[in-house]
Amino acid sequence: GSVIVQAFIPSDSSGVMFTKTSNASLILINATFGLCTSVVEGLPCDEYTLDTQGIIIDKTITAEKPVTTFQKGEFITHSSSSPSLTKKELEELATLAASLNTFFKTPQDVEWCFLNGELYVLQSRPITRDLPVTMKEHFDSANIAESYSGIVLPLTYSFAQMVYEQVYKDLLIMSGASKAKVK
Repeated sequence: GSVIVQAFIPSDSSGVMFTKTSNASLILINATFGLCTSVVEGLPCDEYTLDTQGIIIDKTITAEKPVTTFQKGEFITHSSSSPSLTKKELEELATLAASLNTFFKTPQDVEWCFLNGELYVLQSRPITRDLPVTMKEHFDSANIAESYSGIVLPLTYSFAQMVYEQVYKDLLIMSGASKAKVK
């Protein structure tokens, strides 16, 4: 058997990139500062959708995303609300996506990181499931019929309409939708 030894890279930023989505030629990137652990574990992170030229189609910068760094021999955990990638880094990742698609002849699921401005590929493998990317949709699990069973009179209806409208607007804003789009 063989053993692969990979050097540990105490990255400045890292993430996962899907080099092509199933319904469009888009690149999907999930990223955070520091090590990629939180992204791989599915914790909140920044999400960027790019076209094949590296132009940002959509982005969500997560407030208070978990960050783990390795400094002076220790793992340090904190949170950040700043964007984890620069425009230049996003363009480098888009270029890498095109190169990997050409080399492997199939879209890739790539774990990557930046350290001191240099891009490293940690692993790359074929995408194993469809990744449809559409405009953001927000769903809820509220069942209004449980809250207002029976006959709903005009006063109850107007009150519920006002309350639910505000609740859902607040939910969308807290979920990352811009206030301008929600209003």
